[in-house]
Amino acid sequence: MDIVISPAKKLNFDHSEISVAQGVNLEKPAFMKEATQLATKMANFESADLSKMMKLSKALADLNVDRFNNFKKTADFGAAIFSFAGDTYQGLNASELKKSELNYAQKHLKILSGLYGVLSPFDELRAYRLEMGTRINGEGLTNLYNFWGEKIVEKINADAKANKSKYLVNLASEEYFKSVKKDKLVPELVNVRFLDFKNGQYKVISFNAKRARGMMARFIIENKIKDIEDLKTFNTAGYKYADFDKANNELIFKRKES
Repeated sequence: MDIVISPAKKLNFDHSEISVAQGVNLEKPAFMKEATQLATKMANFESADLSKMMKLSKALADLNVDRFNNFKKTADFGAAIFSFAGDTYQGLNASELKKSELNYAQKHLKILSGLYGVLSPFDELRAYRLEMGTRINGEGLTNLYNFWGEKIVEKINADAKANKSKYLVNLASEEYFKSVKKDKLVPELVNVRFLDFKNGQYKVISFNAKRARGMMARFIIENKIKDIEDLKTFNTAGYKYADFDKANNELIFKRKES
């Protein structure tokens, strides 16, 4: 069973001691050539262009112009699994995984990325900000879905074959999973939805759902889950399996108010 998750806007490169303690050696991303090409193209935009394109403040736009211009020589880099620091990664809590679990994650966990296409946990991540849904006007680009084409799904298929994984568990956002051409996907797709009971009804609460995705990824990694029935036993943080949406091949987990 393989897993895909989204990246995070928030980055943290202050974790060298974790990588050393866990014996993690940085690896080259599968699409480093393409990432460098993209960074070079993005470096040609002015700060005002990035601000409008990516809906960033001037300070953040300036920062990312600098990041793109210094992509090849940045001092801000680290293993992807430790460097992303958003809600999903708080749920995953990779720094507390055992070395054997990290090695399992390296094979089975895929991180979708606007700049890198797809990353494995130990891949060297350099500081950047480029969301998959960004509409780009210039430098021969229109959007990142067109740029990546079928490369992402081909990588996922190749890894699934190598891992002998029957299923791909989608724990990514809609924006990012759209980059995976579902009609070309070889492993069986399993979608997951997390619902919280609030104000008299069950609904998706973004913050909670993101963190739950990370917790489920951790659950799969820790227990080396291979089939759907075992995945249904996930019950972290009060979530319990509730239903199966056959039309969307989606497992639904619910949590009542604590």
